[in-house]
Amino acid sequence: MKRRSLRSRKGIALIVVFVLVMLVSLAAYRFSFEMQSEYRLAKLYEEQLLARQAANSGIEQACSLLDAPLAMRIDLVDSQETKIDTEITPFHGFIASSNSIEAATGPAEQPWRYVLISPLSTLGNTLGERDNRQSVSPSSSGRSATEASANTWRLGFENESAKIPIQLLREWERTRPGHARKVLSRIPGLDPETIDPWLIQAGILVPGPVSSMTGAPLSSGLDRNSPQSTAGLSSESSTISADRGLFAAQWLGGDLNQNYQIEAIEQRWWDKRSRASTGQGLPVASSVTEPIAMQRYFTKYSASRNERSDGGPRIDINAMDLRVLHRDLMGIWPQQLADFVIAMRQFGPSGNPTRSTAASRSGTSMPSGESVGTPDWGVPSRYQFRSLLDLVDASIRIPGAAGTPNSQTKTIASPFISSNGDNSNYLVRLLDDCSIDRSAYYEGRIDIWDAPWEVLMAIPSMDDATATRIVAARSDESIKDQSAGTIAWLLQRSIVTLEKARELEPFLTGRSDVYSVQVVGYREERSPVFRCTMTIDGCQRPSKPQDLKTWHAWDAGFNLASFEENRN
Repeated sequence: MKRRSLRSRKGIALIVVFVLVMLVSLAAYRFSFEMQSEYRLAKLYEEQLLARQAANSGIEQACSLLDAPLAMRIDLVDSQETKIDTEITPFHGFIASSNSIEAATGPAEQPWRYVLISPLSTLGNTLGERDNRQSVSPSSSGRSATEASANTWRLGFENESAKIPIQLLREWERTRPGHARKVLSRIPGLDPETIDPWLIQAGILVPGPVSSMTGAPLSSGLDRNSPQSTAGLSSESSTISADRGLFAAQWLGGDLNQNYQIEAIEQRWWDKRSRASTGQGLPVASSVTEPIAMQRYFTKYSASRNERSDGGPRIDINAMDLRVLHRDLMGIWPQQLADFVIAMRQFGPSGNPTRSTAASRSGTSMPSGESVGTPDWGVPSRYQFRSLLDLVDASIRIPGAAGTPNSQTKTIASPFISSNGDNSNYLVRLLDDCSIDRSAYYEGRIDIWDAPWEVLMAIPSMDDATATRIVAARSDESIKDQSAGTIAWLLQRSIVTLEKARELEPFLTGRSDVYSVQVVGYREERSPVFRCTMTIDGCQRPSKPQDLKTWHAWDAGFNLASFEENRN
């Protein structure tokens, strides 16, 4: 019996070993699978970080470009038209690493790159490489991403100072009720019935007792604190002010993933949201196939530095110490110009010279006419400039010294004249070198070089004829090189009269230091992409990105190969 029991157990060890080996193999396979998954996740996370670092390099590049003085920045941007080696474009770069060197095992991986892009807008308010391609029409929203993305973006920045500042539009509406509606009514393609709802969401208008949809106008921001602006709101008005989603979509123009085109899914979302809002009292015209991107016309912040085009500080011509002012002016101007400024501070303007007097000096290389002479420092300052243009086409009367034989009052004409376009009148240098404002920057002024006609017409003192002449004249880019970021050319080219220039000057600038841009960090189609949009505030030193938003969670947005095609 004992032998029979032992024989029945033969082979059990083999089965036990087989089971154990199978369990160990499964455990090893599970471990290997987990390690491979962890490696892939770690590799993906690493590539995501590298894509973000590439984008951060693009952000630093954008900030460094805006840190440069205006004169250097214009040369850098304009040189893009004539460059031969497109690898040196400041709007496209790559991150060098050890992986970029070809190894013995095979070709090296492509380096991580960044690109600075902005929408290819027909508004003419971009700064960067010129591009003659046309933007995508509403009917082309069904085109492929490769074909469409090549026509909807460009290298460079978007000028925020070429847009209407919302905070200023709010102030203009308070002082000029109805002005905001006129501004929006000029935007092409905007449904008139969406104007008041948008102004309410922007905080420019306050809903009144009856919505303007029924015919009665809404209250302007001037009535924000009045009882009738907060009491008795109709349900229709309350519904209008509650639809924040549609307002945000209008700000983006329905481009929810910010790739500067309207895909089919975005178009369906917009149509569905529009129909829902129409039923709630926010009408949307059926003839408008795409929403208007309000961010192409309006901005939350724009400014320009209060400094010379070469980056140096401007001189305050209203300085209290006339001796110090004269010394500072002598450091950059001929003595005759500095003496006239001091004399005008002492005696004030007496009137304007005749046109013939100003025109007779147009061919001279230095301001002619009778010299003011050495300033009499015993005469105190009696006049404060309200505008730099007070010096233009002006004249002063200097009384003769008391007790001096044959002394008589001298009338001296200003060397700063507006009748010619050469450098003999020093008008450009006056506006570039001097200031009456000690602020570090001018906020909210509109850049006349890039602002479209619709934006120029938003300025309270602007008229149709003047805006049209400005848009037509600025096509001559030689003017920009000679104006040093000033509005002197408006007078030199007889675009406006001196009186009109005084009205427009507080609202205008010839430069901008705030731009928006989209930065894309990428490598190849299979690698992660980091996309972000931001506003670069060049008024701060160093320049800083603000309002940063990321978009790569939606999708890559662009055909990455098109970036390389555009670069080459």
